[in-house]
Amino acid sequence: MSSQIQESKIILVIEAIQAAKNMSIRTAAKTYNVPRTTLTDRVNGRVARPEKRNARYNLTLNEEEMIIKYVLD
Repeated sequence: MSSQIQESKIILVIEAIQAAKNMSIRTAAKTYNVPRTTLTDRVNGRVARPEKRNARYNLTLNEEEMIIKYVLD
């Protein structure tokens, strides 16, 4: 399964957990067939690796997009 599909699936499972207040992370992971540790990390606020920016970047994504938009306009 591609990482993009897996990440989309994890987001949907997190929404299901939040909608069903009594569903545990362990139950949701088993029900929806996603890794429990990854699901736990995401529920606790950890950002997915592709979304994380390295410290070597000087600009945030938002700043980059603003500069690109300014240059193209």
